[in-house]
Amino acid sequence: MNRLLNFIRKYIVPDETRLIHSILHKESIVNPLMIDVGACLGDVLMPFLNDKWIVHAFEPDRKNYILLKERTLNHSIIINSKAVSNKVQDQAAFFSSQESVGVGSLLKFSNNHQYSHEVAVTTLGLYCSENNIEKIDFLKVDVEGYDKLVLEGLDWDSIKPSMIMCEYEDKKTKKLNYRMHDLILLLEDRGYKVMVSVWYPLNKYGGAHKWNKFIYSDFETISDDTWGNIIATNNYKLWNQLLIKAQSYSFIWSFNIYHFIRNYSN
Repeated sequence: MNRLLNFIRKYIVPDETRLIHSILHKESIVNPLMIDVGACLGDVLMPFLNDKWIVHAFEPDRKNYILLKERTLNHSIIINSKAVSNKVQDQAAFFSSQESVGVGSLLKFSNNHQYSHEVAVTTLGLYCSENNIEKIDFLKVDVEGYDKLVLEGLDWDSIKPSMIMCEYEDKKTKKLNYRMHDLILLLEDRGYKVMVSVWYPLNKYGGAHKWNKFIYSDFETISDDTWGNIIATNNYKLWNQLLIKAQSYSFIWSFNIYHFIRNYSN
């Protein structure tokens, strides 16, 4: 049964971070370091922790922060309760929702959002300076709307992460005056090759989602009502491996077997 579940998780459930891990897992990286902004319950960072990476995580949602600390108790990880943006703030309102553990945000983008508490806000540039971080091998950002602002807060003259993944959803980010194309332009202007993993429009946060396809160019063809993840790298070896992996996974992902299993079980 465990083998079957692992096979389903690895190959059938669409998961861009597992795709990225399958590539970086094989790389000979000296003192590999990951920063996970919006770590939630740690599903993304756990494979890297198990590979003995240095991991710095940010999770401002109080419940998620406690659960993440419990889950990673026996691992070497730095977990921060601060939020991350492009400006430092002593206090900012943080919103959460009963709809899903993964939609806590500095942005009130849902009618189901409720004020939760005040959080301190830092920037990646300041955090890396304070913690003597000189390189990032994988930067994952999933902060429910603030992704571009998180990237803007990095000191790009000092650090250019080898691999980046961030989320887009124009429905949220238009409230912050940017869209998916602005995120892509930010990365391309800094020398990154970009692919977009497109998911069909959301019916409900926390529900079973349907994956659509990878887009490697012609990003203007992506509909405004979709959401998904932008994956970028400035390393051509990693880019070629990413293309191969994405093309091999996309066929089985397109059947959305996991989506139908979840719907049927509910």
